[in-house]
Amino acid sequence: MADVLALRQIRKFYGGGKAPKVEVLHGIDLQLGEGEFAALIGPSGSGKSTLLNIMGLLETPSSGDMAIAGEATQGLDDA
Repeated sequence: MADVLALRQIRKFYGGGKAPKVEVLHGIDLQLGEGEFAALIGPSGSGKSTLLNIMGLLETPSSGDMAIAGEATQGLDDA
């Protein structure tokens, strides 16, 4: 079964410049196939919303690769 969603080594940093750089996602790997369900749980501030925003293409990761139905999302435009 092919992956519907595949994330590889997703990292997200906030800050930089004068503000300290904070890494909120530390190399996340996730594969979900057709018909699979997953639950995302963790304490407040652990990066759940950030990960969901990246998976929904609302935010871009600082590094890593993501593919939806086998198509890489890097470089996609809004259309």
